Amino acid sequence: MQLCQLQQQIVGHSLDVGVTQLLAVRSQAGREDDDLRNRLSQLAHGTLVYDCLAQQWLKSQQTNNAELLAPLLADKVVETTGNGKVLSGKDAVLADAKSDTWSSVDYTDLKVTVFGHTAIATGMFTGKGKDATGKPLDEQVRFTDTWVKMDGKWLCVASQDSAIKK
Repeated sequence: MQLCQLQQQIVGHSLDVGVTQLLAVRSQAGREDDDLRNRLSQLAHGTLVYDCLAQQWLKSQQTNNAELLAPLLADKVVETTGNGKVLSGKDAVLADAKSDTWSSVDYTDLKVTVFGHTAIATGMFTGKGKDATGKPLDEQVRFTDTWVKMDGKWLCVASQDSAIKK
């Protein structure tokens, strides 16, 4: 995740410079808007951060390594699976992640909306693999994740999966 943190700093700085230049032009026209600058910065920064987090979550599934997922989860995270099972707490979510073995995984249609220190991310998960009993999995799931920035770090606090019928 170090590369993502570096990207965050570089792009965040570039974004701040770009937004500042944009607002300087607007200011010259008498339309200064600090609130706009703050919103644009939050939106782009939050989206960049989410891209990095999503890539780490995806990599955890592609490599079947739940330890990559652990630092992304809040201790009290709650996940509702596609079959309606509710998992409470980081340990339960990690145990569930370890129970499936994926041979192929992809995310599509990723969207994120930032509300200050909270972000809502939606997307589509498509994966093939096996569950803990060896039963084949061929899943397509629409997901909604809720992220909160706590102590300077974005953590997933809730995840809801809805299975898509084929």
